[in-house]
Amino acid sequence: MHKDLAYYLSLNYPIELTREEGIFVASHPDLPGCVSQGESADEAIFNLDDARASWLSVRLNDKLAIPEPIDEELSGRITLRMMPSLHAQLAQIATRRDLSLNLLINTVLAQYAGGATYVDEMGKIAEDLRAIVTDMRSIPSPPVARRSFLDQASQDAALSSRRSGDILQFNRAAGVST
Repeated sequence: MHKDLAYYLSLNYPIELTREEGIFVASHPDLPGCVSQGESADEAIFNLDDARASWLSVRLNDKLAIPEPIDEELSGRITLRMMPSLHAQLAQIATRRDLSLNLLINTVLAQYAGGATYVDEMGKIAEDLRAIVTDMRSIPSPPVARRSFLDQASQDAALSSRRSGDILQFNRAAGVST
């Protein structure tokens, strides 16, 4: 089948939209270098249609490969073959880090693809918590009176009683009758 410009323009390429320094930038990640911009998101996406047509025309004229968007849903399962020595190294690393081999391989692939990883994020959170706990341990804590509520209430009552007695003594000394 001969694939012409109309064929490629009919394909549904994913769009990435970002905002940079007050303008919107739209791109097709499957078509490297196919980018447009606009004052609004709608304008950037509208301009991307023209950019895609130009990008595809140049590739077709120069007889260069044009990637097509993936149109199938991926299951997340793959069969992976590797050298036994690499398998052993990865298994050893996973064991040392207390991870499953599957999680380790996913983490390495996600880092390669530029994604954030669960393990990295949890590691950063753990480091932050350790720093907070260390900081808290270095702060001298004020002496804390360890009295029960009843102890405090009885002391408050005794103080109040003493104050009442002091007032009575003062009034008597001043010749005031109560």
